[in-house]
Amino acid sequence: MEVLGTYWLRRILARIASVVVYEAQDTRTGMPVMVLKGAQGVPVAAEGVLPLLEETPEAWVLEWPIGAVPLSQYLGVADLERLEHWVGEMARILASLKAKGVPHAPIPELCLVKGKRVWLAGVGLKELSGEPEKALAALARALAGERYPEFPLRETLERIEAKEDPLEVLFSGPARAHGVQEAKDLTPETPGQEAQPLRDASSKPKEEPKLPSSSRKVLS
Repeated sequence: MEVLGTYWLRRILARIASVVVYEAQDTRTGMPVMVLKGAQGVPVAAEGVLPLLEETPEAWVLEWPIGAVPLSQYLGVADLERLEHWVGEMARILASLKAKGVPHAPIPELCLVKGKRVWLAGVGLKELSGEPEKALAALARALAGERYPEFPLRETLERIEAKEDPLEVLFSGPARAHGVQEAKDLTPETPGQEAQPLRDASSKPKEEPKLPSSSRKVLS
C-alpha cells in the first residue's frame, strides 16, 4: 500500500489531469481521509464542502465523514427520489459557491453522500473550475442512467443547463413547482365534499306542489 507522509493511500478514486484522488487513512488516528495528490489551486472552505485537514506541496488532505460514500457508487442505479434530494442539495452548495466567485464543476467521485447529506470535495481545485450548471445536469444524467427520462427534475435541469433558469430553482419551493398546478386547487376544500355543478343564476328553484291542508275548519 502506497504511503504519503502519515497517510495510507488505500485506493484511487479518480484521475483528473495531473491530479490523483485517493481514498486514504490517517495512520495516526485511523480516520478515513481523502487525498488529492498533485492538487493545484486555493482550497475553499464553505458549508457543504469537505474541510481541509492539511495542505502540503504534494497534496491536499480532506476530512472524510464516517459512513459517507462517493456518488460514483450510484452511477446508473441511483434511486430517483433520493437523487432528487441530492441534486437539490448540490444546487444549493453550487449556487452559494458561485455567488462567492467560485465556479465549481463537481464529478461523482468527488461528491460524498450519507443519507440525505451531501459534501463536495476539491472545491478550489484548478481542474474542477467550470460551469456548475452543466456539471450538475451531467451528474444527474450519469446517476439516473436509463431512468433519466423519468427523473422529475429532468426538464428543470435542461432549462438550467441552457441558462434559461438559475440553479436556485432547484431548491426554492415555488420554482420547483414550475408549470404544475397544485393538487389542492383541484380538490374540494372540505374533505369528502364533492364538487357541485354551478347553478344558473337566472333559473329559479322549482316550487314543491302544495298539499291540501289536513286541518279542519271549526264552525262557530
